[in-house]
Amino acid sequence: RAQEAAFQRVAKGEGLWAKRLNTLSDVAEDGVWFSELTLDPEKGLVIRGSAIEEANPTQLVQSLEADKEFMSAIKEIKIESIKRVQDGDIEVTNFTLNCALAETPQP
Repeated sequence: RAQEAAFQRVAKGEGLWAKRLNTLSDVAEDGVWFSELTLDPEKGLVIRGSAIEEANPTQLVQSLEADKEFMSAIKEIKIESIKRVQDGDIEVTNFTLNCALAETPQP
């Protein structure tokens, strides 16, 4: 229920989500890009993306967790999946992060 209420607040545009989403690009290393951002009533904010070369999804999670403003709306970030694939000469790491929404995000 708490996750559902938080989801409804985000869907209504409550809070500083534009700024929080901008944080994603600010903390992402070179070589990391996002392919999909979705709101899931069960999982919260779901972030799908890819990383090449030395870029690391685990570092992305640590950087997001260190950002107090971003985490004011997020209860916890979990790595759902990390999969490495070879694309020609380049190794690409595809990842999915689940960001459970805080019950009462700070404005």
